Amino acid sequence: MELIIEDIPFAQEHDKILTLDLSGNPPDIVTPAGSWIIEFAEAGIIDPIDDYLAKLPEEQLKQLEGPMLQEYKGHIYGMPITNGNIAMFYNKALLEEADVEVPTTWEEFVDASIKLTDPENNRYALTGNLAVEPPTAVIYEVMPFIVQAGGKILEDGKAVFNSPEGVKGLEFLNDLINTHKITTPGEFNAGEKEKRANFSAGNVAFMFEGPWGVTIQKNLNPDLDFGIAPLPKGEQSGTTVQGSVLALTSKGKNKEAAWKFLEFMGSAEGQLIWDKATGFFPYNTKTMEDPLFKEDPYLSVFVDTFKNSDRVEVIDHYLPDANDLKKEFTNEVQNYLSGRKSAQEALDDAASYWNEALGK
Repeated sequence: MELIIEDIPFAQEHDKILTLDLSGNPPDIVTPAGSWIIEFAEAGIIDPIDDYLAKLPEEQLKQLEGPMLQEYKGHIYGMPITNGNIAMFYNKALLEEADVEVPTTWEEFVDASIKLTDPENNRYALTGNLAVEPPTAVIYEVMPFIVQAGGKILEDGKAVFNSPEGVKGLEFLNDLINTHKITTPGEFNAGEKEKRANFSAGNVAFMFEGPWGVTIQKNLNPDLDFGIAPLPKGEQSGTTVQGSVLALTSKGKNKEAAWKFLEFMGSAEGQLIWDKATGFFPYNTKTMEDPLFKEDPYLSVFVDTFKNSDRVEVIDHYLPDANDLKKEFTNEVQNYLSGRKSAQEALDDAASYWNEALGK
């Protein structure tokens, strides 16, 4: 059996998969973005893989345990192959200049950020992006605070981020932006490009980013001396995860051969080969133990954070029309941060919108 790979630009991939499915001649395997998985599952474009997973060796299943291998309506729809949890990038020179240690708790983060902020000299502690586009922004910039406050985003198929802990997390973000004023101006309109440019310019101390950001920063500014640390701990340590899966198409004609490929790509060996070729970060926990990740001063932090955080939560993979829900969440966060609603009102309204979609 020959493996033929078709590399489709991301902007075209979603519609291309839909078109091929409608034509009755899809590929055997697709790589849906996290925000498409439930859409494709509900539309019958991809098959559940529960029965296949049940036949895997126990050791391999254990290596794949985690937030991306959970059920949606009783089924699992994709083999996780890449992973990226959020950690904290920091500018070593700015911290050294201000005689500030890398913060490990919320309290330390606030104290350090106040010392590192000097608007008159265009110095800020934290850069982020809270624009509605790209809709992934809230996963980087807001949801980790809710998790660190002891809250959860999803539980038993429902949005539960409007808990007292969720309110506490959102209020902490508001304090950073509106009380302590330690963030770069214009966050409501800033996208990922602007956030990364702010950090690479060398006048911002902290940025929340995934492992893909290492290469991005090295390319943007090869002279920038930065480090990476776990996100500061609130009531608990916590982070959110973005990642990708391989899925079997329902109308694929070579299901057994396709599964063999998924099985290999889910293995420690398969993911290591893939990561060495592409620069991605693995999901298989045994692959994470390879020196390529374990001994890298940047990537080892993501290994530690993924394995040892009190709570690690995946969002996209369990949401119908994920981008729409994240946009609504962002709008409500903006409503709170701009004073139009209380934190509780904003989160209640967002949760109501999410749960209506989740209940359909």
